[in-house]
Amino acid sequence: MAQDFHAAFHVGADDKSISTVDERGVALAAIQGLYADLRDRDAKIADLCGELAALKDAVAILTTAGAINVARKD
Repeated sequence: MAQDFHAAFHVGADDKSISTVDERGVALAAIQGLYADLRDRDAKIADLCGELAALKDAVAILTTAGAINVARKD
């Protein structure tokens, strides 16, 4: 296991043991990476929600103007 850990992350003095400092450092880096991914996903979701609201507004305007007939699915 220590050899795999060393090969994957290139930390530690050798590939015979895993120090708690190395293990915690890798865990912290993974957490930071996941947090960045989550923030990116949240931003994307916010953008998509804004686009959806704009599309709903456009459909409402066109429906009110009689330009289109939309069957609602609520």
